[in-house]
Amino acid sequence: SRGGGGPRGPREPREVYTLEMALKPYHSQHKCSRPKKLVECSEEDFLHDLEKVWDEVSKASKEMHFPKVKSDGGGHEYKYPMLNGTTIDFFNLYKEVACRGGWFNGDGINWTGQVFPRMSNHTRGHRQTAIGNALRKNYAKYLLDYELCHPTDIVPDDKCMECGCADDGNNPKTDWISCSKCEGWVHYQCDQRAHLFNFRDYAHGGVDYVCSQCSPTLPPPSRRKPAPRRGG
Repeated sequence: SRGGGGPRGPREPREVYTLEMALKPYHSQHKCSRPKKLVECSEEDFLHDLEKVWDEVSKASKEMHFPKVKSDGGGHEYKYPMLNGTTIDFFNLYKEVACRGGWFNGDGINWTGQVFPRMSNHTRGHRQTAIGNALRKNYAKYLLDYELCHPTDIVPDDKCMECGCADDGNNPKTDWISCSKCEGWVHYQCDQRAHLFNFRDYAHGGVDYVCSQCSPTLPPPSRRKPAPRRGG
């Protein structure tokens, strides 16, 4: 029925097909409260800024609502969805999608095989079905507006995560290396951290490469061979 004076419940995620369809004026007006670089952001920083975006979107738009429940203090707090029996790990879900080109990369993201295993919700032998669809649905509803407020978080999947450039015929930076943690791609020459191994050690010597976004300081190397470089 049409009656009822209570607040409307949360709506289903919007169908968003292009960046132009998704962008709203309030996305560019967001004042970020976390460190500018995502790699320097803690989970606490991220969730605080995420809820700030939810507040702004709820105030500015009549189309999007995020569910709240009563808190122990008598106020209201956001209700986070569950995934595989635990509260969804929005922090790692967002980071993994951002380093793979963002929401509009579409089919370029392997939600089940690459994104989910890096979330705290992942367990060996889990029995939850349709994980990929659940991740996409929750990202569209809870994180897409956040992505649109933070366009510099997104790393195009065809570009180096350090310099932001793709190779062309005139670009001599041809030594690509894949991060063993996020699986993003980097020009080896663009990583200026001290104490890097030689490129051959990473590409052929069985040493794992970890990019500067996953580890600003170099961790002890393991001997598992990383993914082969592009075109190799």
